[in-house]
This record gives sequence, structure tokens and C-alpha cells, in this order.
Amino acid sequence: MNQITLTQINNAFLPAKEITDIEKFSGRKDFVSEAYNALLSEGTNIAIVGNRGIGKSSLARQIINIGQGDNGLLEKLKIYHDEKLDFLTIYFACGNSIQNTNELLNRLLTTRGCLLDWIYEIPSATKEIAQLKGGLEAPIPYTLTAKIGSDLSKETIFNSSIQSHSIETIFQNVITDLLKTKLAKNGILIVVDDFDQIKNTSGFASYLKSLATNTPGLKFCVVGVA
Repeated sequence: MNQITLTQINNAFLPAKEITDIEKFSGRKDFVSEAYNALLSEGTNIAIVGNRGIGKSSLARQIINIGQGDNGLLEKLKIYHDEKLDFLTIYFACGNSIQNTNELLNRLLTTRGCLLDWIYEIPSATKEIAQLKGGLEAPIPYTLTAKIGSDLSKETIFNSSIQSHSIETIFQNVITDLLKTKLAKNGILIVVDDFDQIKNTSGFASYLKSLATNTPGLKFCVVGVA
């Protein structure tokens, strides 16, 4: 019989990165069940809070899997389910350079791999994001050809003198525009890892409450140390 090495033991109990493989994810049935029910319920958000190293990010990755229609973990844990979810899922890990939640919203809107990849597909959303001064990895011209699906729409001219709005308003408007396109049946799920790295989170809870009312197809899952 092969002997288990110390390296294998350490990697099993102290993984260097979050666990994405369903087969390697163990227990936490109650947490998974609560998260699944939150994904089903309108106007709800998810918070994963606890000490470092207890598997918060791994749980968040499993929530992403479920949100993308993978029910393998629900079946493994024998959690009742009767449909596959279809969320547009976004994962963003905060760094300690983010000072406040306004900067977080800006990063979500202007970072490749987050919402920016989808904003370019929606002319109305592109118009909103064009109001952000700086922060874009590549400037959006006010004259561009907007691509929707596989069809190219006519060139859309954007007025460069658009009146500026607050980042909260721009974010809400962009999300509203994206939800209207029905990119995913159940809406948009944004997972923000290391949320505790943000230096000033004041006002974010009340903003989430307003988003739950005004954009019920959007869900946040925030992950952080208590």
C-alpha cells in the first residue's frame, strides 16, 4: 500500500488556493443549502464571513458553480433542487489598494474579466460607462461599432459632453441595461472575495438594499474575515 506523504496531507487540509472541484469539497451542507436558497430568492444577497483559512473562498467558488448550473454539489450533499440556475457570474478578488466601495464599483465596471467584457456588447451600457473619467483599461471612443451577439449594429455616436453621474447611479444603470438583455435567465451574480481588504465600506449595505429593490436580478456574494 502506498504511504501518504506529508505534502499530500498539507495540501488536503491547508490548500494553497480555494477548492473548485466538487469531489474535493466536503461538508457544509447547511451553508450550501442556505446559499442555494438565497440564489433562488428575489432581492437576497449572500455574505460569507469567518476567520482566515476556514474555506470561505472555496464555498464561494461552489456557489459560482451552482449559479452556473452545476448541481453536482447539491446532489452530493443531497440538497433538494428542481432546476439548474443560469446566472452571469463575475468573480473579483479585492486588493488592499481599494480604498472604498465606490472604487470597488469602478473596478467591477472597468476590469477585464468582470463587467467590462459584457458592457462593450450593450450600447446603452457603454454610454453609461463612458462617463467614468479614467479607470478604463482601454478608452471607449464616443464613436464605435457596437456588437450584439453575432450581429453588428450600426455605428452609434455618443455625445462626449455627457453629464456625469455618481458611480452608484452609473453602476445601477449599467446593471439594469445588462439585465434587460437577458444574458442569463436568472440574472447576474457578483462574488467579491477579500471584501475585508477594502478600507472603508460605509454605505455599502444600504446601497445593496437599494439595488435589491431596483435591480432584483442582481446578487452580490461578499466574502471576508469577520
